[in-house]
Amino acid sequence: MDSATKVPNVKPKEGGLTSESIALERYANRSFPSVFAAWRTSEGPNVNVSNLAKYDLVFTSPYQLKLRWNKGSEGISDSLTLESATNAMAMRKELQKQNPNVTILAELRFFDAKSDFFGSEGKGSWLNVEGHKVESYVGKGYFQIDLTDEKFQEAVVMRAKALMGSGAIDGIMLDNWLRAKSVAANLLKRIREEVGDEALIIVNSSSSKIPESQASLINGLFIECNRSKTTEDWEKIEDTLKWASSAKSMLREPKIICLETWGGEGDIEKLKATTALASIYGACCLFSQVGWDHEHKWQGDLWGNKLGKPTKDPKERSDGSVEREFENGIAVYNPVRNKTVNVLFTRKMLSSPDPKLANEFILKPGEGGIYLKPTIGDII
Repeated sequence: MDSATKVPNVKPKEGGLTSESIALERYANRSFPSVFAAWRTSEGPNVNVSNLAKYDLVFTSPYQLKLRWNKGSEGISDSLTLESATNAMAMRKELQKQNPNVTILAELRFFDAKSDFFGSEGKGSWLNVEGHKVESYVGKGYFQIDLTDEKFQEAVVMRAKALMGSGAIDGIMLDNWLRAKSVAANLLKRIREEVGDEALIIVNSSSSKIPESQASLINGLFIECNRSKTTEDWEKIEDTLKWASSAKSMLREPKIICLETWGGEGDIEKLKATTALASIYGACCLFSQVGWDHEHKWQGDLWGNKLGKPTKDPKERSDGSVEREFENGIAVYNPVRNKTVNVLFTRKMLSSPDPKLANEFILKPGEGGIYLKPTIGDII
């Protein structure tokens, strides 16, 4: 097979891997806590099937998913090689054997890129200020692209169509969305028109809401909260997460919300708060160690899908905290502006991941808890 042969730029077929009804069913089949991976798994940046299968949702580069652009560099390509699409499909099928409910998204670069994005010569639609490229993050090797370039916008739309046409992914993720500003709405509209309604689209909104006109074109948000230290930070996170999970947000079904907070390796309370808050509002969660590359450890004792599926909607408790009931327990989160609360149960419950069996637990403002129905072994 000629590796340079293009994959035809066609919309995904109805009923394929990316069918809206199938994607909705798979995503709804998740158990909680639900965990996602951003660009890398707990094993590092080089993802493989066994690593991916632990997560409910993964977004990463097309390269990590075995997809290759027909002209080598993404910025000058308009399609994928047929050989790579075949390899990516094989990887996807093997992944589904290990985790039938996993959702896979590929990042579509549009805001910034490394210097070889437009080929080895480095010439392309870079944002230029006084003869110099503009770094998007100082010292990280990523440079901003001139988003006003109509030809570049058209190329982005074609690459989105090519990615979905491979049949190996469920959708795409657009990073740095809020920084796209004036071109965002039009670009998103053009992408949605080309990839069709079946494709899943999420955008990185940091911890902010997005305009209703854009929300109605996408399925969800990557709520990347590298700023999650202050009371104001957490108040904004709470508000955005509650909005995104509600009908008010206008997000398409399935609503895909990915909440990532950052903290130290031993910051167990922030880990628990992130997990509980995400579980209550139906989101995937990720707790990353402070750094650049979303590095994290697999928190098996907490993320082991022990809560099961939700049995009720989120509910505000009389003490100001928020809870949600699941098949095997309950998640509770105490908002950062609330007072310290006592979480009382009529039966003994087992807290996770620290196995404390009790009828009463204390949650300070901004803390969360996962409480499981104990088994006979736990009681003994």
